[in-house]
Amino acid sequence: MTGWSVSIADDEVNQILKSRITLFEVDRLSPEQLGTILRHEFGHSIGLVHSTTQEDLMYQLFKQIILMFQNVTLMQLVICMTVEE
Repeated sequence: MTGWSVSIADDEVNQILKSRITLFEVDRLSPEQLGTILRHEFGHSIGLVHSTTQEDLMYQLFKQIILMFQNVTLMQLVICMTVEE
């Protein structure tokens, strides 16, 4: 895994307000790999979820690593909320 996305949404109007895409170690990727990962993460930034079909762009490749990054994101949100209060 070399990227992840975080979005802020307004659930009342079902709208994504802001998304941040983070890519890691892009200098180690081929142009094709970088393009695929960027398209996948952009899909998340516009609200697409993971697919169960391996051929799909939105197929989730690294489930365990993604869970780890979701936990890190949750911790970052808690820290930000605590600091802002």
